[in-house]
Amino acid sequence: MNKIIKDFKRPEKEIIEEFRKLPTPTICDSMERKNGMIGIRPLYPNIRICGPAFTVYTYVGDNLMIHRALEMAKPGDVLVVDGHKSYRAYWGEVMSIIAKTKGIEGLVIDGGVRDSRAFEKIKFPVFSRYISPVGTWKNSPGSINVPIVCGDVTVKPGDLIVGDDDGVAVVPKESVREVLEMTKKKLEAEEVIKNRILKGESFYKITGLDKNLNRLNIKEEDFYD
Repeated sequence: MNKIIKDFKRPEKEIIEEFRKLPTPTICDSMERKNGMIGIRPLYPNIRICGPAFTVYTYVGDNLMIHRALEMAKPGDVLVVDGHKSYRAYWGEVMSIIAKTKGIEGLVIDGGVRDSRAFEKIKFPVFSRYISPVGTWKNSPGSINVPIVCGDVTVKPGDLIVGDDDGVAVVPKESVREVLEMTKKKLEAEEVIKNRILKGESFYKITGLDKNLNRLNIKEEDFYD
């Protein structure tokens, strides 16, 4: 508690913009189907964020450190908050206006938010575990820009956060280039498969799922009518 780190190294802007074009499911697939946040959902449709994680560790039910982080974060940063899965609303309309004015990319929080209908109107992207009318206190310790856990995924300051309608992916800062290339290759391979399906081929056979079934010693003659 009470550890506040002012700054950290962020991914290059070119890499951030490349990831902005990519879907979170394919990004997660490129990381062995890992690093996708569990239970963290977008608050309105057609939502997209991409930027370095500015992490906040709060005391349960207290948002003082989030307010401090709002003062410190730079344009393009994504505030990522460990709210300990609390139902309390750590964030609301006024904070969204502040963040939008400062050019902050978005909020990802493992906890509650309120004033949810205002977020789309303000056009500030929010991903959270809960929506709740119950507010928080503002008088407890916490930390800023330390490793945290959000949506059951470890997030370090400067990790790349990508969010869309499917949820949030976390790309470790030391792996951004490798994951970028793997994701692009997966998307290219998916396009080839989709085109083959449109020409009448079987996804089941294109991807070798029939061979997987054979390896389990399950044969067609064993199927029931």
